[in-house]
Amino acid sequence: FSAPLSEENLTALRSIRQVDRVDVHSSAAGEVTYNLVPKNRQEVFSEVFSCLQNRSISPQRISVHQGELDEVFRQVTDKDIQ
Repeated sequence: FSAPLSEENLTALRSIRQVDRVDVHSSAAGEVTYNLVPKNRQEVFSEVFSCLQNRSISPQRISVHQGELDEVFRQVTDKDIQ
């Protein structure tokens, strides 16, 4: 999802027990995107949505992605590709 970058947002997202990691990406246009990777491919949408609501974080956009080939590569090789 896209929302303002803040340490508070990042800490809150990392506290969700079903989330393995939170990746933050910034575009050249200044948009910040948080990619949440669930533990063991668990469904995390409702927990993330509750976390956002409880902290009055208003995301500009939310989307759910199925596993992608580059994510599988990272898991297998433990390396990041760009």
